[in-house]
Amino acid sequence: MMLILLILILIVTIFLGVLVFKRTKERKPDYKTLYIIGITWFPLGIIFMASGLSVGIVFSVMGFGFLAVGLINKDKWKDAKPMTVKQKKYSIILLILGLIVFFITLAAYFVRFFNI
Repeated sequence: MMLILLILILIVTIFLGVLVFKRTKERKPDYKTLYIIGITWFPLGIIFMASGLSVGIVFSVMGFGFLAVGLINKDKWKDAKPMTVKQKKYSIILLILGLIVFFITLAAYFVRFFNI
């Protein structure tokens, strides 16, 4: 039963992949975005591997692949538009929130690891 379910998921995934590939055939990829995804996923995969999760290997390999493709095609990166004042404020707020979440997660890790 499980094998049939896995085969069905594989068939649906291949079908959706072909459908998406045909619809986006005329668009060119944004290599800068691939680089950003790669630079995010690669260290995330290393962190997952260090914590003992096997999904870290997948994230590291895919992140490294995205990173390499983005860097190889660096000459095709699209020029970024200048940020507005509103976007700068949102960026600062998101950066502060991200740092808060990072430090809370780091503190939780140390509490769990060192049994504080």
